[in-house]
Amino acid sequence: MKKNLMNQTEIYKKASKSISDIKVILCYTKPEIANVIRILKGLKQENAENVIIIDATIKLSASKV
Repeated sequence: MKKNLMNQTEIYKKASKSISDIKVILCYTKPEIANVIRILKGLKQENAENVIIIDATIKLSASKV
């Protein structure tokens, strides 16, 4: 994942001649979320506005809370 976060969007940006990029990361477990945050901190991107982490962990239905 670290390698992809560092390089993948740059490759797509060049190919599509785009100026900006958005990275969307879908996490299914709490450990995955923690791992992504750790990697982003290591890359100094933890507060980047173009990185979106989606928490897809199982939750109670809002109608049952």
